Amino acid sequence: MTFRELDKIIIATGRKGDALLLLSLLLDSFDNGVECVDIDTVMAETGLKNPNVSAVTNKLKDLGALTILYKDMRSEDGLFSEVRNGRWSKAYYKLPQAILQLYRRG
Repeated sequence: MTFRELDKIIIATGRKGDALLLLSLLLDSFDNGVECVDIDTVMAETGLKNPNVSAVTNKLKDLGALTILYKDMRSEDGLFSEVRNGRWSKAYYKLPQAILQLYRRG
């Protein structure tokens, strides 16, 4: 992936500011040793509301610039899945290897 390709993806979300804010948060988190960031942290750190976070993350996922994992909050094993399990699932966001390599972090 190139920066120009990433720029096209960000523009394609229709939420350029939100996408840039989210990607910068995830890159900073990765630099601090955190690979997956939960939706509550994203909202607290960025000031974005849940519908905006969901809209931009789903679009970034569809465009290959984000991985969304779900954690079943009823389960004690703490396993992540790419399949959502209804209202008991909590979304976590992770940058794919292509983005990490682009920023020379992977």
